[in-house]
Amino acid sequence: MKINGHDISLGNILTVLGMLAALGGVWGTLSADNADTKRRVTTVEKRHDDDRKETREDQKEIKQDVRETKEQVQQIRILLERMGRERSAK
Repeated sequence: MKINGHDISLGNILTVLGMLAALGGVWGTLSADNADTKRRVTTVEKRHDDDRKETREDQKEIKQDVRETKEQVQQIRILLERMGRERSAK
């Protein structure tokens, strides 16, 4: 068979078609791998964001606990001072 003045055999055409099919298969596999990688990265990022959110919530709870503890310590100090004054007055 001649195309544009060049002799081309059926074997050459089939070889080129086979190469294109193989290239398409590789392309498909790489695309699937890329999509899977993106999904895994998204999952890891979401977990990281969730962890960061939990960390912020934990920090808020800790700060609240610290405030409450300081208030309790202050109340105990006031009580001890009052008890000391009462002892001194007796």
